[in-house]
Amino acid sequence: MALNEMTACAAAKAIREGRITSEALVEACVERISSREKAVHAWVDFDGDRAFAQAREADLALARGEDCGL
Repeated sequence: MALNEMTACAAAKAIREGRITSEALVEACVERISSREKAVHAWVDFDGDRAFAQAREADLALARGEDCGL
């Protein structure tokens, strides 16, 4: 299954278990958004850079052993 097709619960579990990173999940979702947005027009505002920054922060917090609510 493609990362962008995972449910939120499945993605959170995979991140907790170290099978994927938050950044990898965001990358898959951003790629999907980029490929479909011209046809779908679902986003009024989308900040991919911010999404990547937040994903990196979450990955670092998880690596430090912090509870990220996943």
